[in-house]
Amino acid sequence: KITLEQAMDIRDALIRGDERPFEIAKRVGCSKQTVYSIKSRRTWKYIWEKGFDKKLYSDMIQQVKNAKV
Repeated sequence: KITLEQAMDIRDALIRGDERPFEIAKRVGCSKQTVYSIKSRRTWKYIWEKGFDKKLYSDMIQQVKNAKV
């Protein structure tokens, strides 16, 4: 599994286009399939949406974690 920060790093690298998917995977520490899944929006689809707010998402995740305790 990867973190939100890693997924966004992969997305940003794909947008920049200065690394090939296998290079991104090696740098981030995930599989090439994970990079391709993010690229094709099969996983982490919402990080591509216009207006995605990382802080708001992180706050929501923290609230869910706190509620489970």
